[in-house]
Formats: sequence, C-alpha cells, structure tokens
Amino acid sequence: MLTRPLEQYEIFRSHDLDQTRDLMSRVLCEHYLDVLDPTAQLDARMNSTRLSEVLLNYVEYGAPVLVDPGRTRDFFVVQAHLRGSGVVRSGREQIAASSNRIVVSSPEEALRMSLTRDTELVLVKIGTGLVERILRDLLGAEPDRPIRFELGMDVVGGAPRYWYRTLVQEIGSLGKHGQWTASPWSAQFEEWLVTKLLVLQYNNYSERLSRIAAHPAPARLVTRATELVRADPQAEWTSCSVAAALGVEPGRLESGFQRYRGLPVTDFLFRERLRAVYHLLQDGHPGEIRLSDVARCWGFRDQYRFASKYTATFGETPDQTLRR
Repeated sequence: MLTRPLEQYEIFRSHDLDQTRDLMSRVLCEHYLDVLDPTAQLDARMNSTRLSEVLLNYVEYGAPVLVDPGRTRDFFVVQAHLRGSGVVRSGREQIAASSNRIVVSSPEEALRMSLTRDTELVLVKIGTGLVERILRDLLGAEPDRPIRFELGMDVVGGAPRYWYRTLVQEIGSLGKHGQWTASPWSAQFEEWLVTKLLVLQYNNYSERLSRIAAHPAPARLVTRATELVRADPQAEWTSCSVAAALGVEPGRLESGFQRYRGLPVTDFLFRERLRAVYHLLQDGHPGEIRLSDVARCWGFRDQYRFASKYTATFGETPDQTLRR
C-alpha cells in the first residue's frame, strides 16, 4: 500500500479541533468531529482532489476520533484504511473496518465511526447521480428504489482485492509525473470505479445485475464492439459507451467479452489503446514525438506504468519502438 497519496493536493494540516472540523466539513460534508482521548494531540491532515463526479481524499487525524456525518444523501463513500482501524456504523449495520475490510456507505443510512489514533484513510466521495446513472445503464432501465450497499467489503482476495488495489494505485498515481486529474479520460476511471463497485459489492440490485450478466451478448456483438473500438481507438470509450453504441446492456457485453475474448471490456480497451500507440511509434520520428505527450494524449495517467505495460505487451520499450 501507499502512504499519503495526493501529496501535492494538500488542503490543510491542523492541530485545532474546531478548525479541522470546519475545513473537513467544507470539503466533505457537514459533520460532527471530536477527539476521544482528551490527552491526545490532534494532528489532522487532508489531501484532496476532484475528478468530475468523484472526490478523492487522503485523511489522517493523529488522535482517536469520533466522526459523525449522519446521512450523506447526495454521495456514497468508499473508505479504506491504509493504516489503523475503526468501528463504523451505518443504519443497522456495524463493522470493524481495517485495511482488509473497507467501508461502502449508502446515502440514506446515517453514518458514524470511531477511528484509532494511527488511522490513515483513503476516502472516495462518489456523487449519487453518477452511481444512479451507471446503474441505469447496467440495468437497461430506471432504478425503482434507492441504492443500498452492504456496509463492509472484504478485500483480502479475488476480484474485490484486485479492484481495491487498482483503486489505491490509481489514486497514488494522480499528481505524479505530471499527471492530470479532471480530464476527458477521467470519465473512464470513474465509470470503471462505479461499475465494478456495483457488480462486486452486494447491494439491493445485485440479483438483477447477476441475471443480466448470466445472458452474455452473442459473438456477433462482441465482434462488432471490437470493430467499433479499432476503428477509433483514441475515442474516450468506456464499457457503457460501447454497450450503448450496440444497444446492449453493459453486463451482457462484459459477459460476452469474457466468454468469447477471455478478458473484461476494460482490459480490451486498454490493450487497443496500447496497440494503437505501438503503431503510432512505429511510424513516428524520434525528433518529433515526446513519449510523455503520447502517454497523456492516449489516457495513460502514469507514464512509468504505461511504459511497463507496453514493454510487457510488445517485448520492447516505447523508446525502442520509436527509434527502431
């Protein structure tokens, strides 16, 4: 795991309780904050940056605290301990939160937590409108009731662990090596984040989503999707936008890709952009192309990770392709 992500986006550092409560309330939402041990010295820090409909935050308190935001109403929270632990209650549920069990809150359930002195959190604030819109795309119909997630998400193994580790890595890459935050390409990250959250974390729509995924799109639609993306690989494709262009539910398209291509749609989109960059560098001139510009223009946030994936795929570095 990483420590203090989003470092260059530091909002504040404070030892004053009232000031900390006020500043965090401005960034996150109005909430109650108190130090549980009167002998402890508060040493709070927040780093924060916004994409489009997602706010990414790193928070530490330096003292055991009680945090009570109540009902968040217009946003969901994914909260993960990098260090420390806590007891989190939402509605009738209560969990012990740690680096192995993260929190997924629901807007209509009152949220309250007590956190240990050594707590360091990644806190992702996701707009309700974004989650509802992606759920509507996944269902192919309007949701008929508010979305409610199970509070605790175990991330010790399997697909949840991969999703969580990718989330933390992506947050850690923002702001480094000249990366962008809000940009057209950030929509891909936001959609991936929410789509996987809806599929992986049990919620009151899980059965409907499972029934849709159980009927994969036919091979002809997978072929059409492949042709569509390859015709314009630099378009800001997402799983939902490809599915919408074909008139099929994203869950069915995902299942079709798994069946007929053996990989998720997001991995296919990533590989196609890599393939397009490979041909671009093959035909390019070293004096006219900057690799950092190419990575940024094609939506690869971290140039170093881009180079690593590129080398693993093609057996040579981007610079070697360009100079060959």
